[in-house]
Amino acid sequence: MAELGNTRRVYIVTGTGNTYTALKGEQSNSVNRTAESIDISDKDSGAWGNTMPGKKSFSLDVTVYADNTDEQQKAMLNAFYQDQTVKVFVGKLGDNNTPAEGEIFEASIMSIGDTNDAGAVATRSMSLASKGAPTLYPQA
Repeated sequence: MAELGNTRRVYIVTGTGNTYTALKGEQSNSVNRTAESIDISDKDSGAWGNTMPGKKSFSLDVTVYADNTDEQQKAMLNAFYQDQTVKVFVGKLGDNNTPAEGEIFEASIMSIGDTNDAGAVATRSMSLASKGAPTLYPQA
């Protein structure tokens, strides 16, 4: 069933008990799942190539209103500057504040960019890349 995009949020996961805290001021997020294309064409393939998926990758782009007082945004900035990873969940939480639908993953922060247009609220765009495979919820 179709749903509004604002139901799927980005959460920073902290602590041994996995506390999920949403990024403050989130405007949008975009999840990207890709696989390398491996050419397995041979002489019998004819005019058409034949491919299979190779290594997979998972990335996330998120845009928020820039807020240097938000603990999660500060954690992302610090992780970027200190070459550390962050644990992230993107999706929907259930009633008990645990993952209901989405993916959880350890991520390296690949870029953080601030946009400061005259007459507009400052925004911050962050690109994250998974370190290893994400965990999909609900789990089978």
